[in-house]
Amino acid sequence: MNHQEVFDRYDKDNNGTVSISELYAMANDLGQASSKTDIEYVISQFDTNNDGVLDFKEFSELITLLKNSNQNV
Repeated sequence: MNHQEVFDRYDKDNNGTVSISELYAMANDLGQASSKTDIEYVISQFDTNNDGVLDFKEFSELITLLKNSNQNV
């Protein structure tokens, strides 16, 4: 699955962004139990325009980092 397909899957309301609740659902689907506070922190690290959500570019940067860190395990 490419980044766009993953983004589209979790952008449940089709507004072009992934919110805290949508990213929380993604983490849970991947077996990464996280608190809402953890998700808020992750978003704050990748939300370059500070709108509180991740657009596709920001989301793609997060996914790239996650893929790279999983390869190093």
